[in-house]
Amino acid sequence: MKILIIHSNDICNYPPVKSLVENLENNGHEITIITRDSNNILEKFKDVKVFKLLPHGKTKLENFTNYLRNRKLIRKYYNLSAKENDVVWTTTTETVREVGHNLLSCNHHVMQMMELIEYEPYFPFVSIIKFNIKRYAQHAWKVVVPEKNRAYIQKAWWNLPRTPYVLPNKPYSIRIDKIPKELIPYIKKMKEETKKIILYQGVFLPDRNLDAVAKAISYLSDRYVLYIMGKENEYQKQLCEKYPFIVCVPFIPSPYHLAITKEAYIGLLPYVPKKVANSSILNALYCAPNKIYEYAACGLPMIGSDVLGLKEPFEKYNIGCCCDELDCSQITNALQTIETHYDEMSLNCKRYFNSIDLDNIVNSILSKE
Repeated sequence: MKILIIHSNDICNYPPVKSLVENLENNGHEITIITRDSNNILEKFKDVKVFKLLPHGKTKLENFTNYLRNRKLIRKYYNLSAKENDVVWTTTTETVREVGHNLLSCNHHVMQMMELIEYEPYFPFVSIIKFNIKRYAQHAWKVVVPEKNRAYIQKAWWNLPRTPYVLPNKPYSIRIDKIPKELIPYIKKMKEETKKIILYQGVFLPDRNLDAVAKAISYLSDRYVLYIMGKENEYQKQLCEKYPFIVCVPFIPSPYHLAITKEAYIGLLPYVPKKVANSSILNALYCAPNKIYEYAACGLPMIGSDVLGLKEPFEKYNIGCCCDELDCSQITNALQTIETHYDEMSLNCKRYFNSIDLDNIVNSILSKE
């Protein structure tokens, strides 16, 4: 099958999109992709045809200019490629907006959504004018979300003819061919740690309650050390200034970040439902992090917030502990539970990772029923 993937953002920041490319290539599909690729991760896919978009700008003006130019490029490349492909697969709601009305004449549009959104702004810089994303979801051949509760919520919100498919944000593979040189000092430091490493990897946003976690771990600093890994921003800077014992690891493109993950002892998933941009407040409640699979693949038991998206897999597979409140008392209790059952939980993590068959899920999405 010939498949056109369109991803208006940078594939380096979206491990699920890279996972999709790996999945489709491994199953013999002919792939064309339109995307940004600042770290050239698509170069290893020799048989994938790539239409590369302009990178993010270094200034606000350059960023805005590149955004407008990329919108034209996406529509140009779509018009060049869409008719040659059997399926058009968009990866985010922003991507649907950038392709625009041409998708409404596409008979086999797979519309994937990374987040549970309330609306999509017509322009990314102006939230007052709303893009009619519901119309595109109703017209799509298949709608895909990363978590089952989101599937039923989105179906109800948008009056979809059928429940969206669930494609978890699990990495397709965790193989690392060669560790980049810049990672070696961090890996060496982690191997030499005398304390057990508690790791957070991901974005730094208000709905990740890292402040509460750092405060709790500050009382346990004789036994544990907190590492945080991701792109630097103001929230991250403030956190590190407030808690100087935190070890910061910069953003590392997938899959090389897993070389860091493997050296940790426990993984953190501190989600707190908050309104962030156009995402629903339910987004974090039914979180669908690729981190849960990355931690699990490396055998890391997890500590998370009391949200349904984490509570269900934690309890079903016994892979971690959810805290009602991310305070010192509850985090200490969670750590004690994990320490007592560490080997069992670590093995359960790997079983959980292996329980999800991405090949079967993607094949069912692409089936012509």
